[in-house]
Formats: sequence, C-alpha cells, structure tokens
Amino acid sequence: MESLQLPSHGLADFAKHLRHSSLCRDFTKQMIVGTASAGIWITASYPFDTIKTRLQLAGTAPASTRGVKRNSYGVVTAAINMMRGEGVFSMWRGLAFPLATQALKGSFGWFSYNTFNNYLFDNKREDYKNYSYLKAGLAGSLAGLCVSGIVIPTEVLKIRMQGTNASMQNAKGTRYQNNLALMSSLVRNEGVGALFKGSTATFCRLTIAWFFYYEVQEALEDLMKRTRDPCVAPTGEQTFIAGGLAGVISWAFSMPFDTLKTRMQMYPERYTGFGDCVKQSARNHGLSGFYGGFNAVLCRAFVANALAFWSYRKCSKLYDEWNTDM
Repeated sequence: MESLQLPSHGLADFAKHLRHSSLCRDFTKQMIVGTASAGIWITASYPFDTIKTRLQLAGTAPASTRGVKRNSYGVVTAAINMMRGEGVFSMWRGLAFPLATQALKGSFGWFSYNTFNNYLFDNKREDYKNYSYLKAGLAGSLAGLCVSGIVIPTEVLKIRMQGTNASMQNAKGTRYQNNLALMSSLVRNEGVGALFKGSTATFCRLTIAWFFYYEVQEALEDLMKRTRDPCVAPTGEQTFIAGGLAGVISWAFSMPFDTLKTRMQMYPERYTGFGDCVKQSARNHGLSGFYGGFNAVLCRAFVANALAFWSYRKCSKLYDEWNTDM
C-alpha cells in the first residue's frame, strides 16, 4: 500500500507558489488551453450526457409529467425516441451554459490539480522515481472540491434543461426556453438556494471521480509508454486510450452519487435531503437504480475523457510552441 506523507516543507512551498509571479502566467495558460479543450470534448460527448440524464430520471417523474418515460429502455432506444420526437438538436439541449462555464471549470481544475500535486504534496513529475500516483489522486480530489462551486449551479441548469423535452412542462407547469430564463425562474420562485441543490452528492461525486481520473490516467499512460520519465512523451493514441479508460473507471465508482445528484436537482421538492434521496432511490429502484443510464455513462465517459486529455495535451503543446515563438 502506497503511504501518504506530506513533506515538511510542503505547506511553505505551497504558500510560496501562490505568491510567485508565475501564478498569473500559469492561470492564463490553463484558461486558454482549458477553454479550447473544453469546446472539443463537451460538444462531442454532450449527446451521451443528455441520454444519461433521461435514463437516470426514468421512473422518477411525477405523474403529471409526461416527458420522462417510466419504462426502462436502452441508450439506442432513448436516442432514437429523442431524435424522432424532439429533433436531432435535442441531444444538445442546455449545452450553452455548460460550454461557457466549462472554460472556467476546466482551467481552474487543471490549475488547482497542478498546484496541489506539485507544491502541496511536493509530487513533481521531474522526480519521477519517487512520483506517487496516490498523491496525484488526492490532488485531483482537492481540485474537484475547488471547482464544485462552479459545477453545482451549472449542473442544476443542465439537468433541468436536459430533463425537459420539447413537448413537456416541468412539474410546476413551466417550460424553459433557455438557461437564462431557467435561472431567472429558479431564483424568483425557489430562491438562490435552488441553484445549489444536490451539493452533498456533487461533492462526493467530484472527490471520488477526480481521484481516479488523475491517478488512473497517469498510471495507465506511464504503463503504456513503459516509463515514468516525463521526458518520454506519450503518443496521442496512448493519451487518448489512458484518458478514456480513466474516465470509465472514475465514473464506475462515482456513478451512484451522480444519479442521486440528478434526481435531487430535477425534483428537489421530492426529497428532504441527501439521505432521503438515498432511501427513496434504494426503496423504489433497488441497488441497480443507482446505475441508471450506465451504458450511456460508459460511452460518454470514454469519449469525453479521452478527448479531454488528448485535446488538453495538444492545445497545451500548441500554446507552449506559440509562446516560445513570441
């Protein structure tokens, strides 16, 4: 078992790094690279995310809501039904806000991960013989917590938009035309707190998912290139495969919390809290109910995370080359 031990100078180096003049340059790079990368992988994987949401909500819709079917069906059937009944572009409903905020989430997430891993845990890739995948995973968990404030309201809006089809209304008789109209309606009718429903489930999902996300990706990449030496760069194919498999593994562990988050954010009036949602979900759907839409999740996880790591590395390389030529 790999032991975790913070270096005695870790906190001092961490504080020093935060004051360092390169901080602004690091964040600027992550903002540009993260934005470009996010635009690629979110757009490509979003249809799978929409289907996942519909399947997670199957059987949970109030009786007055007809847009989310009560019967169970698969990924292909769900996709066909959506495209036939709502049009092809229904697969991208609610994309605008996640796409806009992902730039901040992605850049801040990568920046937080690199900062925690390199300076708080003193876990630098240059010292590859002593590099710890466990510390990399914990740095990922902390980075997940850092971006949760961005993720939670974004997820609330995305889930409400995805869970409402073109011909249905929500339980309160309102149909949302866009993210801004939805946000205004939520704040006006339910208060600002409505934008932060499912926070506990989101915290759990992010800390677990991002732990495996970074730990597994780096371990698999090093395994495929047969060395931890950062001077030996992975090929694009290795990064793509490692990122995709890391995404699948991270979602396999965090999926139950994502299902709970989805249900609490779509129908907050049905649950008194996180514990109540767990009890109702287990009672009404069984343990398998926590993995509703898992096939769609597997497809999305591989595509999204493979593209996320691959595009991040490509964009980062292009940025460094451009910055060197300046």
